[in-house]
Amino acid sequence: MKKFTLTAIVFFLFGMAGIIRTQAQIIKQYADTTGLSTDLKNGVADIYELTSPGAAYTWDVTTSNNLTFTKSAVVRAASNMLSKPIIKLNSTGTGSITNIFYTITPDLTISFEGIEFDGKNEKVGATIQPVLFYATTAATTCKVTVKDCFIHDFKNVGNNGVIRLSGNFSSLDMQGSTFNDCSGRMLYFNSPATTVGTPNYGPLNLTKCTFSNISGPTNIIFYASTSGALSTGTTATINHCTFYNYSTTLTTSDSIIFRFRAMSGAITIKNSIFDNVAHSFKFANPITTAPVYTIDSCFLAGFTYPPVTTSTAIVTNSFAATPAPAYTNSATFDFSLTNNTNFICGDGYPAGNYYNYVKTGLKNNYSNAKILLNGNEITSSEIGRIELLNLQGVILKQAKNTNKLMATNLISGLYMVKFTDQAGKVATRKVLLQ
Repeated sequence: MKKFTLTAIVFFLFGMAGIIRTQAQIIKQYADTTGLSTDLKNGVADIYELTSPGAAYTWDVTTSNNLTFTKSAVVRAASNMLSKPIIKLNSTGTGSITNIFYTITPDLTISFEGIEFDGKNEKVGATIQPVLFYATTAATTCKVTVKDCFIHDFKNVGNNGVIRLSGNFSSLDMQGSTFNDCSGRMLYFNSPATTVGTPNYGPLNLTKCTFSNISGPTNIIFYASTSGALSTGTTATINHCTFYNYSTTLTTSDSIIFRFRAMSGAITIKNSIFDNVAHSFKFANPITTAPVYTIDSCFLAGFTYPPVTTSTAIVTNSFAATPAPAYTNSATFDFSLTNNTNFICGDGYPAGNYYNYVKTGLKNNYSNAKILLNGNEITSSEIGRIELLNLQGVILKQAKNTNKLMATNLISGLYMVKFTDQAGKVATRKVLLQ
């Protein structure tokens, strides 16, 4: 370990101050809707936990913009719940976009974890179905994460989107989540780039997600175009996803499942299943310097029209048309395969969303244990496994069945600490070692 200098001590203290602020995250809990809308708008907490399993957190209002983020936050189910809390909006809002969550603030990081979102607007006199989350053009560089969520019955005939990102340089990461019985534009990137060939959106990642029973005038991914200007992304990665029973009534050139306009980086579609899916995801990228997009280890026989296989795409390791995928229970959105040995991908896992998603189940993997650094000593508030990793994810030191790890003989810099409690839940923190 390097010796402390005055400069290093000052840097260390400032760095630790940031880490302490991270540790001191404010968590507020809500058994019903009382106070949640006001608290979000005022930014009183970092984490908003819903504690009533299976209960409907329903806002019955006449407004359009109801739950407004003014700072970065997490909205999540409390741990150890047997069913997901349900967020729902009944509204007669007359704005062009009625939404549940909303922001006009730039540079926010918003996460939704373990929530069921019901898109049915059942208020008498309602004329517009809601958007789940809307970041306006003012909300630039908005980072949205959706984990272990169930999203259903969003049927926005105005094509305003289910998740609508209108702010430049915004990005979306979805993991372990399911869309069911929806229509319109599911994931909508609505701000065309002002300079041709210059990306104005960040990465799009879909991992272990399912889109089932999607119909009507609909697209799952939609980048907008206005007067020849194109919404332009950087990269898109679709990995271990299942697309089941998708149809669209659109008849224009937009009538495809993924409507990319222009991408500066790679589009990678791998280890996924397309079963009973209308149209395809043909994409001719106007940015000629971008990589050719790739489709690897996917079941493509379920397309009405196969994806393009010319020089605009590289298609490898496609699964044969027979046998077709056989799902454990599509009625409960469990799209793991009973014949998975026929669909093993190069990473050793079966194609599609093999994550065992059950609507009434809740898989919370986070731990609320506190991790502290005191000199070379890393301690946790609970007993478990402590791992020290570099920023590339390589484990450098670890200790089991303890709450203490000595971080010695390491060069100065930032590291990650991963703590796993005895129930398998995980907490991670950055630490600065000197």
